[in-house]
Amino acid sequence: MKEEFVKTPAVDRDKPFSIENAGISYCDGSYAIYREKSDVAVIEYILEGSGTIETNGKTFSAVKGDTYLLVPGEKHRYYSSADDPWVKIWINVTGSLANSLIRTYGLDNQIIFKCNTKEMIEKFHGILKDDSLPLETLLSKCSICFHEILLFLFENSNCESGVSEDAQKIKNYIDSNISENISMDNLAKLVFKSPSQTIRIFKKQFGTTPYDYHMKNRITKAISLLGGTNMSVREIAFGLGFCDEHYFSSVFKKKTGKKPTEFRNIKK
Repeated sequence: MKEEFVKTPAVDRDKPFSIENAGISYCDGSYAIYREKSDVAVIEYILEGSGTIETNGKTFSAVKGDTYLLVPGEKHRYYSSADDPWVKIWINVTGSLANSLIRTYGLDNQIIFKCNTKEMIEKFHGILKDDSLPLETLLSKCSICFHEILLFLFENSNCESGVSEDAQKIKNYIDSNISENISMDNLAKLVFKSPSQTIRIFKKQFGTTPYDYHMKNRITKAISLLGGTNMSVREIAFGLGFCDEHYFSSVFKKKTGKKPTEFRNIKK
């Protein structure tokens, strides 16, 4: 079999977020991974083929188009079909921040997700391949991208019944782009509507505007980073796509009632 690994920084298990490895696997009948008690969170998207996952005494089939999530602290065994081998793109991460996010979204009880995370994992790989990024910036961007993937998995495991296709499409796009500045024009193009129609469609379903929903997601991520990392307010602000740390601090205080520095001191 063949595997293409993406270069990752040295693992630092004292950090709240670290990257074990990442890559693409072109499996054959010999491919099998076993961890007695895993210390990594695994996210993999199946590009081709089929295989089997065993964890906590349960067995799952993972086929083309599936994403699977394996959480730390559990026994993992997964292997490819010999007749229809996997081709898959994946990331493995460690740290308290990753574990906390998985638990926060209640994703520690679901293995298989019927959703396409290929582009999001490719985005994670792209960050790793950017040699111009300082280590802390790279880890910050990767942690935000990891959060985006978990949000996307959460939304696809808890899709609201009766939500229109257009509203769900807008919501999924916002959830998967926490750190990006999203314009109403781009959202409108997603559903082939005018910006005002797009706002009405979203607000009717979710009770808030796309802008306010996106900002809530960014503030939620900022709270996680302030409480779970040593990243500076400036690093968090730029990592989440804010134009400067002063604007970020102003928005954060408006939404939470406290400045980012005050919030961090309370959490200590």
